Amino acid sequence: MRLQGFTLQAGPAAPQPQPAEVANTDADPPSVPTASSSLSSSPPLPMTAPAAAAAASSALNRTAVTNAALALRDLRDAFIATMKAPSLPPWFLGPMEVSLGAPGKRTKGAGGSGGAASTGRGAVFRTTQAVAPGELLAVSLPLAICYCRRGTTPENEDLAEAMLSAGSGFGSSNSRSSASGSGAIGMVMAPSASATSTVGPAASERRAASHSTADVTSPALTVTSAFNGLTDLQQSLLGCLWRGSDPQDQHHQQQQQDVGGAESEGAPAGFRAGVLSPEVKAVAGGGGGGGGGGGGARLAPIRKAFLEMVAKSAADVSAPRSAPLTHPPELYRLVNLNCLGEDFQDLALCELRGERSRGHIAVWPEAAFTAHSCAPNATAYAVGDRLLIRAAAEIPKDGEVSLNWLGALLTAPLEVRRRELQQQYGFTCGCVRCTAEARYMGTQLAALLESTYAACKELSPRLDAAITKGDLGAVAATRARLLRMQAEVEAAIRTADPKVNSKTRRWLQACVYDLYDMISLCADEMAAEAAQPLGNTPLVPAGSVETESLAQCARIVEGVTPGSDGHVYLAAELTMRSLQRFGTQHEEYRQARAALLRAYGTRYGNVGTEVMELLVAARLAAEAREEEEEDGVEVEA
Repeated sequence: MRLQGFTLQAGPAAPQPQPAEVANTDADPPSVPTASSSLSSSPPLPMTAPAAAAAASSALNRTAVTNAALALRDLRDAFIATMKAPSLPPWFLGPMEVSLGAPGKRTKGAGGSGGAASTGRGAVFRTTQAVAPGELLAVSLPLAICYCRRGTTPENEDLAEAMLSAGSGFGSSNSRSSASGSGAIGMVMAPSASATSTVGPAASERRAASHSTADVTSPALTVTSAFNGLTDLQQSLLGCLWRGSDPQDQHHQQQQQDVGGAESEGAPAGFRAGVLSPEVKAVAGGGGGGGGGGGGARLAPIRKAFLEMVAKSAADVSAPRSAPLTHPPELYRLVNLNCLGEDFQDLALCELRGERSRGHIAVWPEAAFTAHSCAPNATAYAVGDRLLIRAAAEIPKDGEVSLNWLGALLTAPLEVRRRELQQQYGFTCGCVRCTAEARYMGTQLAALLESTYAACKELSPRLDAAITKGDLGAVAATRARLLRMQAEVEAAIRTADPKVNSKTRRWLQACVYDLYDMISLCADEMAAEAAQPLGNTPLVPAGSVETESLAQCARIVEGVTPGSDGHVYLAAELTMRSLQRFGTQHEEYRQARAALLRAYGTRYGNVGTEVMELLVAARLAAEAREEEEEDGVEVEA
């Protein structure tokens, strides 16, 4: 994001997203009827005066409870967004519970709109009430976490090696204890200082891919983490995580165990709950419900109370800990299937907390119990060692909560996404986006999307080289080729059979997002650098501000991954450019600002305009400082 010499001006306030039901706080709120539940096809019965007065009083009380719950929600969102203290609330779970869904079967609500989808991940969270975009769903503590400098991500094996090295002094020379207030589960946090690098929209939501190396520290990359082991309850929770469904692995074909130790024929393949002690068996949800799976005992869901007990055991610094009881090969598999990682942390929140953004990888249990969707209905990001999960779309009651388990490949064609998910996780995605795009498999449109995707991958390094050299002629030629490719894609989408609706259009455009991103990049370079025309090629006058292609990118990202880092980045950049180009009274600026409010409301909750302005300013300050530091490093080199 470019540092602009102005601040955002207050425009017409966009309506803040409101939850369909009362937001869930740490204590379960009283049940409040929704508007739809009060409607009835039969006429209302007549009420006596005392009954009417009692009903009115009850309605006022319910309204007061609702307003209080919403006020607490807003206060909590603003508190989290602006917190400068070293720690967040230790653990939180909103209106969700773990339920079971076999991979490959069609289940409700994983795609962001309540449609059918294949979760591919066994036991997953479902909502216990309808939730709105921005609602906090979870604050999760990691079973283990590793850090490295920003711009890179620790490898999966780094995390597994750290867990296997419990008690061996791994990382102790470069770490500090979490007992000082971080509240991390079974680990010691590394110092916050780290190297930095520039981050842009394409850097958001990267998944840590599996690699063959197991070096925890290498000359090129230093990974900091010190793992102190798992408590007994954490051991049980580790055993509850998804293990995949490899038909060649005989171990994963054994009879699955429920959380009480009984056999379960109804459990999905690859899911095996941990063995709990008798005193926590009832709290965890064990025992198995009868009737499921052809007469066998069906695995009961993991209860919120058990997850809370695990978090409390982690906060107890006197609790005995040990290395994972899982065999090393199985632990590596668990980490590969259940870890999340990114090469940065939220810049605005790091700036407000006085921390530096770092690359990281961790196993967060609450994230591991989310489904995958190529159009996820939730977004997640790390703050310190916590992972915050918020709803990114309206999720109906009993809807699956889904995250992006593909990282940057979320903006790839259908076959590329499915191939990656099959190779990494062993399932074929059937989310609403994949289902919609599958209608065009084997058509000219699908072939064009794949060829365009491949061509953009080939053109990207050439464009980067031209920009580095300041070769505006090459940039202009590349832009002309990209615009021709864009015209072909848009024409194919318009004439596709069956007809493409607006939502599917955004998803199809996202399959070649690199095309739109590079067009925007070319326009930026030509607007900022071009001073004279080259031959017959018209160039954008120097100093002008480009918004059209950037707006296209912002709309595509909002349609696929709302609330992501890339979404808020593009929304803020577009708003500032629209302000500079059009002023506060122009409709383009008003629409851009409304989109900015949606983006920040989805990522950070119902924080309000003032906190949103604070977050935008904090991100700008962090980016400006890092650009200065990067320039200083280049000068020294």
